[in-house]
Amino acid sequence: MKPSHTNARSLLRQLASERILVLDGAMGSLLASRGVNVSGPAWSARALLEAPEAVAAVHREYAEAGATVHTVNSFRATEAALSDWKKVGGPTIDV
Repeated sequence: MKPSHTNARSLLRQLASERILVLDGAMGSLLASRGVNVSGPAWSARALLEAPEAVAAVHREYAEAGATVHTVNSFRATEAALSDWKKVGGPTIDV
């Protein structure tokens, strides 16, 4: 079942009416500063495959800093980006 953007907006409005929401921050720049390869059209997928512990650490640190809304590390993990990545020889996995 595809998630509904309307339902997501409604949920965020409800949560925001109950408390202050703090969004997490940058992922790519933090991963790059830690030596994770964030090059290529599907850099977020590459990070998930090659450095899942670094991705988890960044999410954990944002939670410890007080973030109450967390985004997923899927910025460039779109069908188009993954197709481009495959064209340039990026690794593929079966899911």
